[in-house]
Amino acid sequence: MSEPDGGQNPPQDPQSQGQEPQGPPPQDAQGQQPQWQGQEGQPAPEPSAPQPGTSAPQPGGPGQAPGGPALPPQAPYSAPQSGGQAPQGSPAPYGSPAPYGSPAPQGSPAPAPYGSPAPQGSPAPQPGAPAAGAAAGTAATAGMTPQELKQKLSSVGLVNPLPSLAVGGATYVGGIVLSVLTIVLIAIAAAVASIGNPVEAALETADMDPSEALSGVGSAVRFPFQLVAMAMLGSLGFSKTIEGETISASVRLLPGVITVVMVLLSFYGGRFVQKRQAAGQIGIWISSVLTGFAFALLTVLAALIFAQPVPVYGDISLRLHAAGFDAFFGAFFLITLALALGRISVRARPAWWPLVTDLTAGFKLALSHALIVTVLGVVVLTVGTTISALIDGETPPMLIVLLLLPLLGGYLFSFVTGLDMLSALSVNTSGPDLFGMMDGVYGNETASMFSMPWYAWLVGLLIGAIGLLLAALLWQHQRQVVPNNVVALGVSWVALPAAYFVGSLGLLLLARLSMTISYSGSFSDSEKIGMGAGLAAWTPLLALMAGVIVELLSRFVLPLVAPFIPAALLGWFRRPLAPALAAGTATAATAHAAGTAPTGAEDATAVNAEGIPTELPGGAPLGGDAAQNAAPQAAEDTSAYGTVPLGATGGALAVAGAAAAGGQAAEPTPLSPRARRLLIGGAVSVGSAFVIIIGVTVAFNVISSTVYSPEKKVEAYLSALQEGDASTALEISAPNVPTAQQALLTDAIAGAAEERISGYEIVDTEKGDDGAIITAKLTQDGVTSTRTFSVERSGRTAVVFPQWTMQETEYAHLEILIPEGATSVLVNEQEVPVESLAPEDGYATAAVLPGAYTVSVPAASEMITAEPGEVYVPADPDDWYELYAAPSYVISEAGVAEAQKQVDALLDECATSTEARPEDCPFGTYAYNIVEDSGAWTIDTYPTIELEEGQDGWRLSSYDTPGEATFTYQSEGWDDEITDETEEGEFTVSGEVALAEDGSLEVELGTGYW
Repeated sequence: MSEPDGGQNPPQDPQSQGQEPQGPPPQDAQGQQPQWQGQEGQPAPEPSAPQPGTSAPQPGGPGQAPGGPALPPQAPYSAPQSGGQAPQGSPAPYGSPAPYGSPAPQGSPAPAPYGSPAPQGSPAPQPGAPAAGAAAGTAATAGMTPQELKQKLSSVGLVNPLPSLAVGGATYVGGIVLSVLTIVLIAIAAAVASIGNPVEAALETADMDPSEALSGVGSAVRFPFQLVAMAMLGSLGFSKTIEGETISASVRLLPGVITVVMVLLSFYGGRFVQKRQAAGQIGIWISSVLTGFAFALLTVLAALIFAQPVPVYGDISLRLHAAGFDAFFGAFFLITLALALGRISVRARPAWWPLVTDLTAGFKLALSHALIVTVLGVVVLTVGTTISALIDGETPPMLIVLLLLPLLGGYLFSFVTGLDMLSALSVNTSGPDLFGMMDGVYGNETASMFSMPWYAWLVGLLIGAIGLLLAALLWQHQRQVVPNNVVALGVSWVALPAAYFVGSLGLLLLARLSMTISYSGSFSDSEKIGMGAGLAAWTPLLALMAGVIVELLSRFVLPLVAPFIPAALLGWFRRPLAPALAAGTATAATAHAAGTAPTGAEDATAVNAEGIPTELPGGAPLGGDAAQNAAPQAAEDTSAYGTVPLGATGGALAVAGAAAAGGQAAEPTPLSPRARRLLIGGAVSVGSAFVIIIGVTVAFNVISSTVYSPEKKVEAYLSALQEGDASTALEISAPNVPTAQQALLTDAIAGAAEERISGYEIVDTEKGDDGAIITAKLTQDGVTSTRTFSVERSGRTAVVFPQWTMQETEYAHLEILIPEGATSVLVNEQEVPVESLAPEDGYATAAVLPGAYTVSVPAASEMITAEPGEVYVPADPDDWYELYAAPSYVISEAGVAEAQKQVDALLDECATSTEARPEDCPFGTYAYNIVEDSGAWTIDTYPTIELEEGQDGWRLSSYDTPGEATFTYQSEGWDDEITDETEEGEFTVSGEVALAEDGSLEVELGTGYW
């Protein structure tokens, strides 16, 4: 009897037994030879009893010998389809394998089913040798018919590629349908957000006429094709050359949901085709490559044909599309791999599959972990933002995000997952000195989960911890591993971190958003400006660490918790195993239980729909008596590998114990009271420690945010402004001005100011490494304004809490006119010495807080009254102009009378002069030959003066009410005759009235007019 070849021996060639085929092999519905097709999770059919008058199955044939092994489940028989099906119970055509449970043709041995030993006396074909039908086709003459040619191609795994091409076409149609839905949802989101058509708004911003650039129907037809190309990693943009000048621009935005849906359509389409058209590895890859090429070509051509024209000016227009090499190769690789992997997933697993099954399971867990974190994060984010929006009477922002999910779902998935792994969002810009007109722009900014408010990142950490625990719980559930195998052991440790690392590369791809603008021509060499956003480059390392943490938790922590969790909650996660456990341990166990020696043939193991073994070979349930009687001879058979649960207890673990030591496995033993107390106590201790840590963390953050936060420093300053507490405001942040200019920053003056700020609100905080920029809204006299304040960390207070210092704050400055002779001013009824203000050229400058100020001077006597100056200082620095106060003295009625009295007295003094033109007097006349000392002045009417404010006092005048005076004198004629003469006339006075230091008035007359 020949040895099994890895558990996958093909049926024997009739020619090897000296028999000639008597006709072509039977054909199925696709004209193919029936094969033993291994379906994952599909058990072998039960043998039927021989019919009367027919020969019994031969040993090693399709039937099962007493005590012998069952057929392996990876090779169930596929009955011929219509047109080639033999009646049940009748012999199969000569040269083809007999149906399972039917007799072989008389006079010829029945070919062994796939995976069972060859009939005694015939050599076993080598791995990869053609089946019986293929051998018959090989013996045909050189002139083959089309049917024979088809058989020949099928014998080496080649199949008709049309079904695969149909899957590619269906995938493209599915992408178009989803793209149309995406455009509709974008329009709805724009309507909900009340922003109108975003495309039209962008075109209007670019000074383009939307009616010319876009036509509604044309755009609706064109954009779905561009979205499909963008989903296949294409970039939307244009390139235009005008008179030797070339400019191009592109935006890379991946509609991740469309990409995932199209990949899944290809994957499950491949499974659908493979189940109906069994193909070998060569046929799978050839048809997949052809389909991927055709799909990529269709994607690029459709994007070019349906490019969106965008008029610029005149007859110049741009063609906006997503066709390019990136879209072609992206579509080719994505569809080829998805289709090929879908078809391969239906094929039987090789015998060594249990050694590496953790690799594929790791990717499934990595995806499940990311989905758990994303769903939890989106739910929390939706609830929080919706409540906040409803309180503010706004549209919930997550409603718009959910409407844009087909377009932005990939970014939401990748950013939530990446940030929860403590990665960061990275934004980088790069640009040269374009045309020599602007400096180069280069920079990189990052933002992590800790850039958000404390309560946000605390919730994020909690979601991350929950995700790690759930992932570890799923990973340890029903985990299978091949015992005593170095490869299996190494893979079990490496698989999960490797899957997380490779999966994070997909996250980087989903999260990438970029824009580039390039120019080349006569004005400048080739220049390019670019901006990109995505997850930080170190994300894969963090994902690798997450995989290691999940692996460690699943091995050493979660097995203690798993017994208390219902298995039904974890049953949905079943990692793919080999369709059957090969002989090895299981064969020995079955043979020992049946009292027979191992035959060397592979045994079958019943599996469920997901490929999980439910019984040992021979039909014994996993963990039953057969497992307990497993013989040590199993270790001698290494043609395939059996698996046992990793870290399991009870009957499942008994298989490994029996195989390793050959002894009886103990029944499952319940925990002792002491062990149970220790387990419960440990769980309570760990839970208490966790609660204490969370409590301390929450308390620390609450205290930091309420007492020691940077916002609180700004709030304290604004509260001082609101209360008119100038001393506290100066203590928090003093202006960088000389001391003299701080003379008005007193509690008495600031507290007496009217119309101070009435309220404030912190609206934004931008935290850096050692500081923060705080934005606040201030309300003053019913007007709201916005101000920003800079706060820096200056150490710690109370040992652990951060201490913050407000940086230099901008203050308003008031210009005050100091009246001549004033020694003090009154500001909000508070006297301030003039010398403390250090005035220059009659003006003083002083810093003040927002509010209304009244500036006056003290009254020195009853002759004058003070006229105050009023000024309103707003909270908005943009309105700090013309802050000017000019207090002044006003002459009282008594002062006017006093000035009039002094003017009259001065006129009387002038009237004592005998000169025709008295010196420094406002009146005078021209007279000749005056007899000495004969002249005399008489004031007939005194002028009535008027006073108006001057630079250093008041100006007086009598232009409206002049005075009258008479000058009499004696004149000596040419004959020495003396005559009496009289001159009469009106005169006006002018001059200055000043305030003396003692409060009296001083009048100084000018020349006046006669």
